[in-house]
Amino acid sequence: MTNTTTAPTPLPQRSTIRTTGLRRRLFARVWRLMDAPVDDQIAAPKSEVLADLEGPIVEIGAGHGSNFSRYAPGTRVVAFEPNTYMADRLSQAAIEAGIELDHRTEDLRDARLESDSVPTVVSVLTLCSVPDRAALITEIKRVLRPGGRFVFVEHVAESTNARRRRAQRIARPGWRALFDGCDPAAPTDRVIADA
Repeated sequence: MTNTTTAPTPLPQRSTIRTTGLRRRLFARVWRLMDAPVDDQIAAPKSEVLADLEGPIVEIGAGHGSNFSRYAPGTRVVAFEPNTYMADRLSQAAIEAGIELDHRTEDLRDARLESDSVPTVVSVLTLCSVPDRAALITEIKRVLRPGGRFVFVEHVAESTNARRRRAQRIARPGWRALFDGCDPAAPTDRVIADA
């Protein structure tokens, strides 16, 4: 009897675990329609946390580039956005805002940025869709230079209103499928506080 073994199938890179193909294309189209209304809805907190940021800026989940207009012209932005169906609008937003764009499609954890090298990391409505938020926060801490800033605007699991918490849990499966893995009941605030 011959015993043969085959090499294990390689696991997909983290950046491809979230969604692929048709789902990514669908999300890019849906987000294109929702980007401006959502941006209007969270304009106040975004304006507060994105004001006067020191570059270069590392932005996680840059989407269609809706934050770019809030950065000073000439700022270098290393934008981590794995959904390639957003690339054209991302590039156009960079041109319109007058920023220098370095678009990366890999996960920040795979990028191997130097430790203590980044002055600013930005995340807006992104951490909810990251499967391992704690690991990503650890990577953000590693790449931030001493005195660097991690600024974010994230939606989180409802903690006080039982009706809203129940609605988040009911919406969770469909929401995750439509919105690139976004978990409306993610305890992102606790993950950040714990880190």
